[in-house]
Amino acid sequence: MKVLIVFAHPNPMSFTKAILDNFVKGLKDAGHQYEILDLYKEKFNPIFQDMDFSFFVDQDIPKDLFQQMNLRGMIIALAGGPIKRFFTKMYIKNKTDDDII
Repeated sequence: MKVLIVFAHPNPMSFTKAILDNFVKGLKDAGHQYEILDLYKEKFNPIFQDMDFSFFVDQDIPKDLFQQMNLRGMIIALAGGPIKRFFTKMYIKNKTDDDII
């Protein structure tokens, strides 16, 4: 059997983590395959934010909607520190909307 375990707890020394460890041990002993999805390690944020829209951009998006998204601004903001933002800004400066999409 293949098992996906979704785990979410900020403290790796918690009782919840101890339960996870025992559950995984039982799966191993029984010969099952498993994968652990640790939401805290993944830095999962359940709130859909403006920057998340960029993952849904493709060639079919209407141009006016693309303009409203301010994807250029999001790309620069997500680039990292000031130096990375500067180089990202320079890189996308002459790109067309289609190039960015």
